[in-house]
Amino acid sequence: MIDTPQIKETDAITVATVALRIPKEEMQEHFPPAVDEIMEAIEAQEVEIAGPVVAHHLAVHPEIFDFEICVPVASPVEPTGRVQPSTLPATKVVQTTYHGPYDGLPEAWAKFEEWIDEQDLSLQSDAYERYVDGPHNKPDPEEWRTELARPID
Repeated sequence: MIDTPQIKETDAITVATVALRIPKEEMQEHFPPAVDEIMEAIEAQEVEIAGPVVAHHLAVHPEIFDFEICVPVASPVEPTGRVQPSTLPATKVVQTTYHGPYDGLPEAWAKFEEWIDEQDLSLQSDAYERYVDGPHNKPDPEEWRTELARPID
């Protein structure tokens, strides 16, 4: 289900982003249109995409998703509509990769958090999901890969 977690340093990443604060159960209703909105802005501005979509959860809440949908870009986008330029900071994280369909992510996060607790790591409040392989490039959900990361102190 998840790979053995590792501690690593990340680089800062320039992104185009849309911020959302939605009930957890509305994720599928809001996520794809926000990604489409970002992609349209990037394409209209002729900015190069520099990596897969990232969900940056600003805080981990049981019922509300307070997060930014981010698309890494080679250069900053101009603000348009809800799309804003931003930067994901360089940070130290504990990271794992989940293999499988998105409906398995809650269980993957639970296993990941259990491992983190066993290591007695001090976490920051945010979390990241990076959709390395998914419906955008692999038709079989069993081949999807999502990187899960939590910044640590």
